[in-house]
Amino acid sequence: MISSIYVRNKEFANEAQKQIESEKKISAIALAILPIFSPYSLSGSLSVNMVIMGAAAAILIMMNRRIDFRLIAPVLLLWLSHLILSMQAVYTTNSNAALINSLIVVSYTVLCIAIIWSHCDFDSFAKYANYIGLFCCLYLFLQAIFLALGLNPPSGRLFNLPLLDYAGFVSTTWGFRLNSVFQEPSYFAIYLLPLLVINMQKQNYKFTMLIILALVMSSSSLGVIGSALVIVYYLLIEKKNIRQFIVIIVLALIVHLIMYRYSDYYVTSITRTIDKAMLITDVSNDGRFSGQIGLYQYLPVINQISGVGVNQLKNYFASMGLDVSNYSNSFVATLINSGIIGLISYIIFIGYTMYKSFKYKKIIFALIFIMIAATDYFIYNTFFFYLLTFIYVCSERRLVDEDTVRDTAGTGNKFLRYHK
Repeated sequence: MISSIYVRNKEFANEAQKQIESEKKISAIALAILPIFSPYSLSGSLSVNMVIMGAAAAILIMMNRRIDFRLIAPVLLLWLSHLILSMQAVYTTNSNAALINSLIVVSYTVLCIAIIWSHCDFDSFAKYANYIGLFCCLYLFLQAIFLALGLNPPSGRLFNLPLLDYAGFVSTTWGFRLNSVFQEPSYFAIYLLPLLVINMQKQNYKFTMLIILALVMSSSSLGVIGSALVIVYYLLIEKKNIRQFIVIIVLALIVHLIMYRYSDYYVTSITRTIDKAMLITDVSNDGRFSGQIGLYQYLPVINQISGVGVNQLKNYFASMGLDVSNYSNSFVATLINSGIIGLISYIIFIGYTMYKSFKYKKIIFALIFIMIAATDYFIYNTFFFYLLTFIYVCSERRLVDEDTVRDTAGTGNKFLRYHK
């Protein structure tokens, strides 16, 4: 009898473990592919990502009805503060329909991410993101080969899917900037930078060099500066390994000299990268660090305090007859969209994220997040949640406190708890 119970319990434990692995795979793949599909429309304003998130969340809920709100709590509190502030904008602005649609979409996204995060672990997510990152690098090199041969490079646009109204997509910019399967090189850099960290930590230096070379060839100033940040922090500050630092610098220099000597395209790309890096600190109204900040003074006092509504910067000023772009950083955009109160909430959220990254030794991911937030409109989109996944999702998920498997093997109909 005891032997039979033991065998049945072991079978239940094995089944539970298989289900956990399936949950981790579904959630990891969904999180890893969301940035790739962000510009695409399934029908009208219905994005492909909304379907991916909804399908993944629904499957995970059916497999295991568990949502870890503690994990999503910082993002949820940030969103609730911006949601409340945006509700008053419904009565003080003329872009009500667009604002309400934006609030629904972001609320839906936060809920789906809460479910997906609850079933994911860091290692599974990093594995599938690495696979996709490798493909993206190889595709960028393919585009570079076509350009070097004087041919039109293959577009990174997937399956000829229709684009959302606000999404633009080109395979090259100014004839030579590469962006792989992303809308622009900076998005390629955002996706690859945390993978650069992971591969350096695993001492996978072949893929590390591949990523660095791809980021340089994309001519993304964000990618080049981010790569330098990662290399210096990881090797000199965290590991204090001057030898490895020198080896990587020497290898990178050798590859650079070879490419610079034999590829005219590479020379053009490097020149453009240097020019963009020099301009990244431009404090003019069009610069990344302060773009559109001058618009804040034109807001009524109530909107200076509580904003014009999430994602409504362009719509608000368009209703006033002004054509402005969303080109700015997260802090300026949040200041205008959610007011001074919303900006304070965002800064508090970033402060907590830094604290969490220190606690779990993920500070480099937080630094990448802040660098991107300071140079790009980066809040509540798929890249925002993609980077936060590296910080907030744990390396392993135990079943002791969260999951239970019903014992029907004759031990009193109790709930048995299993470790991973």
